[in-house]
Amino acid sequence: ETGAQPTKPKNTYLTLTMLGSVMILIAITFSPSESSSNTPHSVSEWDHHQVVEWIGDQGEWAEQYQDAFDDQKINGKLFLLLDEKNLEDLGVSSAFHRTFFLNKISEFKSNPRSSLATYTP
Repeated sequence: ETGAQPTKPKNTYLTLTMLGSVMILIAITFSPSESSSNTPHSVSEWDHHQVVEWIGDQGEWAEQYQDAFDDQKINGKLFLLLDEKNLEDLGVSSAFHRTFFLNKISEFKSNPRSSLATYTP
């Protein structure tokens, strides 16, 4: 009997240690990262790097436009002001691609809190 009692506190200690480790892991996993905590939630607050990142994340077809948006420093505020003529001036020669961008701009305007989190980078 005396041999059984010392193992109980040991098992309790082991259980508490494991529980503590799991809680720390959960806290680390679900805490916002440094980059996400600095990410503006509104498209109008995006800097030009975030706009360029978003464009590249739309697919291979869109990557060809990243340099033009980067060169012109198109940030979120400017992005939301783009129209068909501006997109042509930026080198978006495909009418389909311009339509895509204009539709996304319209979606972002109708939901001002759209963020980088609403798409998969």
